[in-house]
Amino acid sequence: MDVDLVTEAHDRESMVAAPAEGRVFTIHRRALLSDCAPSGRLRLDALARWMQDVAYADVEEAGLAQVAVWVLRRHRIVVRRFPRFGERCEVHTFCSGIGRMWAERRTTVTLAPPATGREAGASSSTGASSSTGTGSGPGTDVGTTSGTGARGAPTRSEHAVHTGAELAHAAADALVEAVALWVHLDPTRRTPSPVTAGERAVYASAAAGRRVLAHLRHQRPDAVAKAWPWSFRHTDTDLAEHVNNAAYWQPLEEELLGATPPLDPAAIDAEIEFRTPAQPGPKRILASGPRRWLTDPESGEVYASTLLRTAPASLRA
Repeated sequence: MDVDLVTEAHDRESMVAAPAEGRVFTIHRRALLSDCAPSGRLRLDALARWMQDVAYADVEEAGLAQVAVWVLRRHRIVVRRFPRFGERCEVHTFCSGIGRMWAERRTTVTLAPPATGREAGASSSTGASSSTGTGSGPGTDVGTTSGTGARGAPTRSEHAVHTGAELAHAAADALVEAVALWVHLDPTRRTPSPVTAGERAVYASAAAGRRVLAHLRHQRPDAVAKAWPWSFRHTDTDLAEHVNNAAYWQPLEEELLGATPPLDPAAIDAEIEFRTPAQPGPKRILASGPRRWLTDPESGEVYASTLLRTAPASLRA
């Protein structure tokens, strides 16, 4: 597969290393049928859901789920190697920076250590892991934090809270690295609000004094070379009553899987910047080289933009 490096028009988001001190939160996920492409690789929209799940599970376990609503401003995913069908993975996340009304979250996906002992027997007999303790709804695999497996990792049915030092293997073993900028909203008014003292008490140590800004970075459409229709379904919406951020990765997946022949990159580096929440219905995608803009077909309003940093060369034409 021909994969080229795209020259950025702005600085790329830094992939800050896991902190020596501070909170790192981990859940387990497995690449299963509905989340994988025909080739067996995990799709980008499924990866985005994993990262959304671990972010929510983290604030829930910390007792902060009701303090604020977090909305995604920008999300960069760097795939070194896609998780494959059936593989069990660990999804690690930590706060890598804090601003006045926003914060940055880093996420790393690694292969889970091999199951051993009773855990291996349970997995082979049931074919699925089960959660204990307090869950957070369908599709979120969180549970108690008692017990550890190989390398000090939690057993598959659990979540765990670590320090960065306990997860020194994660960076070297990473399949996927990601960085996301989240905006902090008042849960009632749904307007930007300052990060609270309670939230800083939990996450400031991992952030290590690093401050982040929430400025938009992607340029607006110019010199558009191609355009085509897109449509979001009502099943793409979430509790916030707009299209879920993971669904914004579907147009890129459609380009990959809809090509002739289908494109199956071994690695990819892409970033989406979210401007305005989208509702279900017809949209229009504008393209210029490595850039994509998801727009309203009538007003031209930009809902989100995508920058392909490393991608198959045919997507950049």
